Amino acid sequence: MSSGANNPWVIGTLPAGAPFAGNSAYPSQTNNPADWTFNTATPCVNYFCRDVTVPAGEVVITLTFNWQGPGRTRDGTRSRCSLRQPRLTCGRQRVCGNGRNPCSYRHRRCNLFCETTQGTVGVQTATLSLPPSLAGTTFRLIFSWKSDTSFGTNPPVAVDNIGLLSPA
Repeated sequence: MSSGANNPWVIGTLPAGAPFAGNSAYPSQTNNPADWTFNTATPCVNYFCRDVTVPAGEVVITLTFNWQGPGRTRDGTRSRCSLRQPRLTCGRQRVCGNGRNPCSYRHRRCNLFCETTQGTVGVQTATLSLPPSLAGTTFRLIFSWKSDTSFGTNPPVAVDNIGLLSPA
């Protein structure tokens, strides 16, 4: 599920409170679901991903998820959601865009770019319309989290209620 030993993603019941319910995903400096904190002393980029196949004919495809990142930062600590071709591994993802346009389409190898910045108060909902060209294809949905030593306070990002829907 996660790359790297420093601040790996875990699945657990934190944070608590609606709309987060049951299990969610978040980095943990101790690799323990009861610990929603990260080690600010060692930089890292960690991720979790899943390959998704969209049936042919699905032309309206919507990705939604809830996230929260209450820790404070300045550019150094952030999370991303991106799409990649399945032949490319999760750990070799490339930054697609400059981060100033939070949810937009980018290059062929990274169709979607959604960046969330730590320090955002409360639970946020991302709702992203995916391109109809994904119908009949398989892509890799990747959630990543980056921390560095220059800025950031606990807790890290948390992601829950990931949904990929099409009315067809």
